[in-house]
Amino acid sequence: MQLGLMKDTEIEKIQICNGKVQDKIYKLEELINLWNITAGGFVISMEVKLDYLSDTINHRLIGGEAAYLLKFANSLAKLFPTIKYPNQIMLEVYDAAFCNKIHTTLPGIKVCLIKAVTFPKLINDAIASGYDGVSCGINESTLSVEEVKRARDNGLIVQLWTPDNRDDLTKTFNLHPHYIQTNNLKAISLLNLKVVL
Repeated sequence: MQLGLMKDTEIEKIQICNGKVQDKIYKLEELINLWNITAGGFVISMEVKLDYLSDTINHRLIGGEAAYLLKFANSLAKLFPTIKYPNQIMLEVYDAAFCNKIHTTLPGIKVCLIKAVTFPKLINDAIASGYDGVSCGINESTLSVEEVKRARDNGLIVQLWTPDNRDDLTKTFNLHPHYIQTNNLKAISLLNLKVVL
């Protein structure tokens, strides 16, 4: 069965493993509850994407891509007002209607455009559609210090992903984005940085 068609009770039973650590799939609501009791909260960057097959996304329970994204935005609008740190949430999405819905109902939350286009076009599209930022993979050939600066000069948040080794992390850091998304838990020490709280 496709994950998108599973009930909450079915998803809650799924067990996942990371080495010897066994865990479960958490609901966003559970993460928000943890966030609210954590001093200072933390930054959440969440990519809203559709990895479903067309027969799944067009299933009568979902109703197609636009309906899915609208339902999702409405669900976030109900959930996120309970958070203490709305300015520490960034959503990555490629749908302008979703972006507008979030801006209308949750103005403190930042929305970044993620789209498979050149980095200059990503910047231009984000500005034209009223996004707060851009999110781009580090292997995009048009990514440059100058274009990152142009995005920043236009008031856009710049998120880059996913450098994991030291060379890629260093190269990405030297582009001067606001945020770097990585799977390497040692990224801070590899870049010889200090965390300031």
